[in-house]
Amino acid sequence: AGHVDPVGTAMSALLRPRPRAIFAVTTYNRRAYLRECLESWAATRDPTWTWLVIVADDGSTDGTLDDLLALRLPADCAVLRNDRRGAGGQTNAIYDYCRRLDYTLGFKADDDLVFRAKGWDGLYRRAMAASGFDHLCHLNMRLWNQERRPAVPLNAAKPLALDPSGTAAAYTDVYNCMGCLFTFTPR
Repeated sequence: AGHVDPVGTAMSALLRPRPRAIFAVTTYNRRAYLRECLESWAATRDPTWTWLVIVADDGSTDGTLDDLLALRLPADCAVLRNDRRGAGGQTNAIYDYCRRLDYTLGFKADDDLVFRAKGWDGLYRRAMAASGFDHLCHLNMRLWNQERRPAVPLNAAKPLALDPSGTAAAYTDVYNCMGCLFTFTPR
């Protein structure tokens, strides 16, 4: 276990030089997806941050946990073993675990998320600080329009709402959002 620096929960803490960050993933019998997700995270995350990886496994029987133990991640890792709690129960297990931790911000992802470029974590951190919103959710507009096939496709130039800083935009409500990557804080 690494050293944990206590960090306050005020939004100004998001801009401190070395945040304590959590990357949490839910999974069930998708070891190849989980491996790609974690490897892409490791390759693109900000290495100057102090990271904790949390994997909530819902009772996988396909060798997911064995694969996870074999990975060499550049962070401490905690595994939450659940037994068929479903996506909501898995996410709640992560939040329950995080309540006992000192951290600045967290990212919760589905196991099929793949990170393509460095800097994503800093973009979220800056958008959270500028917008004042603790909870931001990624929306893959192309995938949304392809898979959901809405009568009126979402358009990047036409958000439903824009925060006062112009940093965060809402294209749909939280109920309909895909939720493959979102932020959370101790607040």
